[in-house]
Amino acid sequence: MAHKTIVDFENHASKEKFMDALELAIKNLTKSIAAYERQSDPALYTQITDEVKQIREGIEKLRNSGISDYTLINLEAALQNQTKRLQPPLDLPETTKALGVNRENRRAIERELTHLFTEKRFRNIELKDSDKELIKDYVLKFVEEPQQLHHLVRISESSIKKFHLAAAKSFHSGNYKQAMTAYLQLISLDIGNPQYWKGLASCLLGLKRPKEAAPFYLMSIGLSKSLGLEDPEPFYNLAACQIANGIPMAAKESFKQAIAKGLGKPEFANLVASSQQEIEKIDLALKSPEKSSTSTKESKKTSEKDDF
Repeated sequence: MAHKTIVDFENHASKEKFMDALELAIKNLTKSIAAYERQSDPALYTQITDEVKQIREGIEKLRNSGISDYTLINLEAALQNQTKRLQPPLDLPETTKALGVNRENRRAIERELTHLFTEKRFRNIELKDSDKELIKDYVLKFVEEPQQLHHLVRISESSIKKFHLAAAKSFHSGNYKQAMTAYLQLISLDIGNPQYWKGLASCLLGLKRPKEAAPFYLMSIGLSKSLGLEDPEPFYNLAACQIANGIPMAAKESFKQAIAKGLGKPEFANLVASSQQEIEKIDLALKSPEKSSTSTKESKKTSEKDDF
């Protein structure tokens, strides 16, 4: 981390080596910021801002040690370039009024849902008719609620992105009902975004409603596939739903899919390892039925550590 780099300032053999260490710390911010944008975790934002502060202190130490301002320009420019896209997490109350769905779009949303359900690329996704009705009911019922409609003519992409960050922050804070409302609003604005369906599903799973959550994970999986995305998280959490719903063999297959999608990707190393452990638990539980309840509880617990 950058903090260690700054603390070790006096221990570097030369100013030049310390400068090299700062350059490396700035480059490493790329991974941290990418993880924050993917997970929308407020704790990561705090960590990143602390690292940025430490790097700036390091630049000042170099300046005070006699290094010319001209030499430091590249360091400062690189830091600015890394942090310019960093957006602070927002609370939902600050952003809810900034977004909305026009009531006139209800029929259009219903048509889009129907189109998604009948797409060729969706035919390998096991969505039952009852699942489709559940999904339609959630989305269309939300659109019909007057308090959710702000009748905005245009909604900017940046506003939607900020609202997504706010929804994720609400989820990570344990405010599942509030986050669920936000994800429904995001779905009604961009029905083809798999991240929003995954977010909604995770809210339902957080509320201990795995039977309802499963179809929304299937929607996220179908949309990800249609866009050529490899996201193991919906498979992992779908497996948790399937265990809770009493279908461990289906859960085993979902865990296998999670492993296949996440294998070789450092950011999903923990998920892959956990999936492998869960498969072992399922195999053990199938051999020893009395162990199955323990497997179910542990799977549900790990599934709530979601990133979106």
